[in-house]
Amino acid sequence: MKTVLISGANRGIGLETAKQFSKIGYTIFLGSRNYENGLKAAEELRNAGYDNIIAVAFDIRDPQSLNDAYQNMLQYSSSLDALINNAGIRGQQPQPPATVDIDIIKDIFDTNLFGPIRLTQAMMPLLKNSENPRIVNVPANWPLSRCTIIRTGNSMNLRMPVMALQKQH
Repeated sequence: MKTVLISGANRGIGLETAKQFSKIGYTIFLGSRNYENGLKAAEELRNAGYDNIIAVAFDIRDPQSLNDAYQNMLQYSSSLDALINNAGIRGQQPQPPATVDIDIIKDIFDTNLFGPIRLTQAMMPLLKNSENPRIVNVPANWPLSRCTIIRTGNSMNLRMPVMALQKQH
């Protein structure tokens, strides 16, 4: 059976994505920062007829929690066919550039930019064990959203597009 890990899957787009993958027969690792929220979402999905839902708790800002999630997932599968980096935050709103607290911006970047990279790195051993692994980064305009995995023999590498800054008119 194919497997998918979805971060931020206990609500919103992540929860809907879990439903769609369950419909096509995947085992879903439903990632959430708060384990109780993940368990509740997994139970609601099972009660609604969705199968193969496993709650996994981790904070994408915390490497140790990512390692713990990886170890937990190994109990269920030796490979991961898809990783969907969906978790993210907006931060405190509004964020006027002239007065926004830089710590708010640092927290947003740590979560939305570095968090998916940490999660991808933590799950890479499982992804390498898949015959055709996929990584999807949400939202689509995130710079790493168009990464592709290149497999050469026994090694895998991420190919990232070169992003050019364009002048806004």
